[in-house]
Amino acid sequence: MATGSILFRSADGRTAVIDDPANGDRIPLPDAGVVENNTDRELRLHPPAAATGGQEPAVLRTGGTAQVTAGSTIHVI
Repeated sequence: MATGSILFRSADGRTAVIDDPANGDRIPLPDAGVVENNTDRELRLHPPAAATGGQEPAVLRTGGTAQVTAGSTIHVI
């Protein structure tokens, strides 16, 4: 289990907080926005399947932020 929280701020201003996500969790993001990693784990940010083009997922380290597109998935490592 990760300690801390993941913050997601959607482009329309809504904020979601995911507290203490479990290792291996996959969290779908239906909207575009910004992800902030306030956990003790790395996150992998997977773009929508149609947009991958063979790309590896981005890695978001503790304390980092990243913009994501609608349909992305957060994977807790």
